[in-house]
Amino acid sequence: MVCSVARSVSLNRNDGFVLKSWTGNCAYFDANGNYLGMLPESLPEDLDDWITDDTIHVKCLKAQPTQMASATTDMAVLAGASAEGAIPPAAFTAVSAQVQAQVEFAPNPTVVREDGMIWGFTEQQHDQDLLDAAGFDSTVHDIDRWVQTAACPGEIFKLTIIDPSADKMFELREGWKWERDGDHIEVQGLQPVDSVEHHDFSLFDICYVETKNQYVAWDPPIGILRIYVNGGTTVLKTIIVDYGIVARYALSAIVHEQANVTPNMIQGWLDEATNNTFLKDSLPWGGSIKQRYDDDEDVHCPIALVLENPDEPLATFNGTDVHRDGHAQEYNVLSPNDPQKIQNLLTTPWFNNVAYGFDLIVVTNLGGSVGNGTRDGWDNGDALWDENDGHIWVQTDNNLNNPDHAVAHEWGHYKGDLPDLYFCSNCGQNPCTCGLKRWRDPPNHPDNLMTMGVDVGVLAGDKTALTR
Repeated sequence: MVCSVARSVSLNRNDGFVLKSWTGNCAYFDANGNYLGMLPESLPEDLDDWITDDTIHVKCLKAQPTQMASATTDMAVLAGASAEGAIPPAAFTAVSAQVQAQVEFAPNPTVVREDGMIWGFTEQQHDQDLLDAAGFDSTVHDIDRWVQTAACPGEIFKLTIIDPSADKMFELREGWKWERDGDHIEVQGLQPVDSVEHHDFSLFDICYVETKNQYVAWDPPIGILRIYVNGGTTVLKTIIVDYGIVARYALSAIVHEQANVTPNMIQGWLDEATNNTFLKDSLPWGGSIKQRYDDDEDVHCPIALVLENPDEPLATFNGTDVHRDGHAQEYNVLSPNDPQKIQNLLTTPWFNNVAYGFDLIVVTNLGGSVGNGTRDGWDNGDALWDENDGHIWVQTDNNLNNPDHAVAHEWGHYKGDLPDLYFCSNCGQNPCTCGLKRWRDPPNHPDNLMTMGVDVGVLAGDKTALTR
């Protein structure tokens, strides 16, 4: 009688390859020695019959050297066994048997984008420039495994691998790994999501991507995403994220000489309003990339506010400019309680000849209002206080900690013709009809751009108004 000995046969994977199934002409067992059946001699058509564990256990007489992806041994071939797996010792016959691992190179995953496009590369110059910037080398890389998409700064988008399907990858016990190239800063965050519920491995065929919320006027950056098989280092797909189109609005400014602001300060206000209010999808506060993508209280709004001629000195004015016999400090404080002063300013020849063409008018104090903006006043000739054009008024008193909020809010009036969303808690109206003006933010959109709060949330309707 010859005694059989349990042996383990393991697959040593080469990077980029995946196990399809084991085949052979002998019996196999689990790690505890329980008989599981006969290995199929060829790859079964039914995926449910595939044996996909990295290690299988067989009963052998004498092990021979392992050659490449197969283990050739003198095996004890099963002659007969009961359903309970009891194998009579006399049922074994020494023969030459073979165990093989059927493997294939991991497929070229097909990736789609929700609410967006992914496409391949052409010979157009822009495409070639993108490839060069991303380090593409035709002697090393397969162009069929490189694709591109476009995303504006701050945009969040969703990618899904549809081929191979999640079901197929689940059956193969394989998963995907996503990675961003940290040297290309356009992509600042990834959140891979497993679309198949299981407990023994991670699939991650869905990925939420967030680009950096920073507008760049010249030489904008790109982003690079790479997809691997879990545990592998061979890149199976490269996605270049090109810089998307951002609507750029150049604002001119005139400043009262005693307001004490500089071009850099005003550009800083506009940068903050651009990057943190319009471009960034921020709500819910502290939410994951996926949660912020799914939430509709704040959407990405691809617009940028910039200061016209930021390298030149600011245009300034004083009271003497407005009225030859006026005091220099006049009109540095414009209180709504003194409508005559405002009326005088807006109807003087100086204003019509000089200040008419400026978008931003900056003073020290607006009598308690941090800002004021003409509704639908962006270069359209509509009137306010007998003006022939609109303006955004900004004060510096009590406002230098968050002037970007005031600018963003007033831009909602000025460009988007958006109304205030705050209301009087006493009469429930806006504008207030009771005279108490106990302003409160609305409960339905408390963090909206047009409330009195932090001016973060841009609703879908706001985005439409601001980008039309």
